[in-house]
This record gives sequence, structure tokens and C-alpha cells, in this order.
Amino acid sequence: MPVTHYHRASAPTENRWTGAPTALRDGWTGAPAALGDEAPRPRLALCAVFMALSLGLSACAQSCQKTSGPVAARDDMALVPKESDIIFMANLALARGTPMWKKLTDALNKDAASKQQYDEFVAKCKLDPLKQLDSAFLAVPQNADQNREFALILRGALDQNNLVACIRQTTKEKLGKEVIETTYQNHKIYSADAQDGSFTSLSNHVAVIAGKEWIKKVIDLHDNRTPGDGAKDHKELSELVKRTLQGDAFWGAGLVPPAVSQKLKGNPQLGTASSLKAIFGSVDFAKGLLLHLSLDLGSEKDAADTTAKVKEQLAAARKNSSVMMMGMTGYFDTIKVESQKNTFAAVIDLNQQQVEELTQRLSGLLSSGLFGGGGGGGQPMKAPMIPPMDREPQGKE
Repeated sequence: MPVTHYHRASAPTENRWTGAPTALRDGWTGAPAALGDEAPRPRLALCAVFMALSLGLSACAQSCQKTSGPVAARDDMALVPKESDIIFMANLALARGTPMWKKLTDALNKDAASKQQYDEFVAKCKLDPLKQLDSAFLAVPQNADQNREFALILRGALDQNNLVACIRQTTKEKLGKEVIETTYQNHKIYSADAQDGSFTSLSNHVAVIAGKEWIKKVIDLHDNRTPGDGAKDHKELSELVKRTLQGDAFWGAGLVPPAVSQKLKGNPQLGTASSLKAIFGSVDFAKGLLLHLSLDLGSEKDAADTTAKVKEQLAAARKNSSVMMMGMTGYFDTIKVESQKNTFAAVIDLNQQQVEELTQRLSGLLSSGLFGGGGGGGQPMKAPMIPPMDREPQGKE
């Protein structure tokens, strides 16, 4: 089901789907021609150098992205079991250069206790996740609460020996247990308890934390012993992923268990969404905060009814006296909802200035105690009347 997405009029100069700057992909291809057709023989060597650089950059544009972005996501989909029904990708390499990332790291450094704990972890494990971890891919089945299975694929600069030493030391300090080491198909598996998650390292760039049985399935898929048994072969989930903006910093997709739909039926506010079948969405911080959320429902009527209900609730919240008093109504202009066939879609689009102002307002309200149970039972909030940004349809995925 195609869903309309939005982007700002000043589109970034990078490929949204690969994250690679267009100059990296195309900018070198014309270099040899610029030397001239009649170049003397010494220039042929220079031409060869440019060609080698071009090939090297092209190779890097592909291989250097394998620890994050859509390329890594495709590899991760092939690594996790076919029983996966819900997946989530965090492209930390992409998020790392955003203002939001800086806010998070500044908040960490501002809290002395948190900073000390983090610095001690880095020193002990010789791993700085904020700098060395490029992506994290989580997959779970619908019945994860029962079978305790999951798979977390970590990619980045991950030294196997350092990770194992860290696990051993941390397990001893925190749990008072020795790490259990077993071997499966020539791969070392480390765990603290037979019921807890297990760890294995597939290379100095890929590490896996998974449930008792799924850790073996990931190894089998990695070694190509069970072709056709990966999540990429899960037709419904794969089709859902194709409709997700994989070029964003954070995205996820999942099939909704029937039990969840049953719970929604009993909620008067969400009753129209009781036929919920699947959910997918993404969040990006490149130019502020851009969130896409889509719900696949049982019928076009359910999607239209859900859209109408959400619009009604947004309109009521906008007129709330507390929201108006706090000057927060303007942020409702950043929320757009619509239905397309059986899909409900919502987009929240804040530019960087709006994010900064919202952060300041929330910090002020929290510090004033308005949301700390100090009376009144706080209301939703919105900010100054900021004109909405120009948006253009981004096209179908």
C-alpha cells in the first residue's frame, strides 16, 4: 500500500535511500575525461591514479556503508530468523552527526554520575558505543514474551577479544556468575545463564546477542546452512519493510498480534483501530524531527474512521485552555494525518528551530514541577504559532 510521504522544500543533497552523498557516487566519474584526449603519455599515469581513486571511492561508498543504512539492513534481514514478526533498525552512524545526537551526548555529559559510569565502561571494555557502534538491528517474534527469543545485530568497530573480555568481567561484577562458553558450528557462544541472552561475534564488525535458540539460527544463516529461513524470506514482513523509509535514522515495522487487536476493541478512544494488522514508521533528525507512522487496518472504512477520530482529538486538544496558555498550539500545525485505502498515515514535521523551542519549553515545564504530580494533572502542550513548512509529496516507495 503506497503512502504519501513528505519532505522539506530544501531537500538534502544526499540519496535518501542509501545515505550516500551524491558527489561521492557521481563526482569522480568524469575526472579522466577532464585531462583531455590528447594528453601526453605521462598524463596517462595520472589518469590511472584518478581512475584508481575513483574505483576506491566507489568501493568504499558500498563497503563502508555495510555497518549501517539500507545495505546493512538487508544483510540483517538475511541474518535473523524467518519467524521474526517485528523489526527495528537504529542507524547510529547517520544519527551521530545530527543536532539531536549532540543534545543526547550533552545530556549524558552533564550528569556527573552517568558520565562517570559511561567513562568507566569505555575504559573497561575498550569500546565507546557512541563512537564505534554504527547500527543496531532488533528482531523479535510475536510471542517473544513466551519463548524469550530475539536477535540483536550490532555493527561497527567491534573487537571480538575486547567484547568477550568485557562480557566476562561485567557478568562477574554485576551477576556474580562465570560466563558459560559453548561451541556451535565452530562459533563460540557466550552466556551467563541458559535462559538469558547469548552472545557471539561473527567478525570484528558484526556481533550478535540473541535468545537460546535464535543465536544458533543466526549462525546457521550467516554460514548459509539454512538458505530461505531468514526474515528476508518472510513475505509479509519484507513487503512491509519496502514501504518503510529505510534511509531515516530510526525505523521499524511489524505485524500486529491478534491479542493486541482484541485489546484495542475495549478502548473507546482506539476502538476504530481494532482491526490493526501491521504498523511501520520512521524517525529522522537531519533537519529537526521528521516522524512517519502508518497503520494497516482491516478495511478502508476503518482507516477513514481512525483518521476522522484522530483529527477530532487533535482539534479538541488544540483548543484546550492549558495548551493555549502554554503557547503550544502552533505545534499542531506540524501534524498531518490522512487515510489511503486501508492505511492510516501520520506525519509530524518539526524544523530545528521548533525542536529547540519545544525542548526549552518542556525543560522549563518539567523544572517548574507542572508535570511532577504537583497538582492539576497536566495537559498536552504546544508551542508558539510558527507557520508550517512547505511540503511536497516525496513520491511512492
